[in-house]
This record gives sequence, C-alpha cells and structure tokens, in this order.
Amino acid sequence: MFDKTLINTLKVLAKKEKKLKEYKRRLRVKGKVTAKELLKSGNIKLTVKKGEEEYKFIILKSHKDRYALAEKLELNKSVSVAGVNKFR
Repeated sequence: MFDKTLINTLKVLAKKEKKLKEYKRRLRVKGKVTAKELLKSGNIKLTVKKGEEEYKFIILKSHKDRYALAEKLELNKSVSVAGVNKFR
C-alpha cells in the first residue's frame, strides 16, 4: 500500500502538543492559605489568597502525597499551588 511513517510522526507530534496545551491551561498561584477545611467526602479544601483574589483548591484524598502535604499546611503560610480549572 503506502508508507505510514509520516502519519505516525504526525500522531506523535499531536500528542506532544496536546500535553503541552494541557500544562499551559493549569492555574498556578502563589499566595497565602486563608482557609483550610475537611469536606464530608474526606478531601481537603484550601483557599489561597493572592492580592485581592481568592482561589479555592480541592485536594483529593486519593492523591496520597499531595494530601499528606496539604494536611501539614498551616493558615497564613505562603504556598505555591497548581490546579486544573473546573467549572460546575
């Protein structure tokens, strides 16, 4: 038939580009922890304030290392957080 090397190369490049776009879409914030609460599902909800704006992040209990780190955080400590923007 015909050679599929070009198509395979394009597929690999498309996957790399998609990963890069996903990384760029992440919300990254450096600020202070203003509130920390335990949700009824067992997850932790952090509120981070940067300047005038407040951002809310949910740390899932299934992410063991991140969850353990979030448990140790204290209020008014400076943190750098990254997350995926989710709208309900």
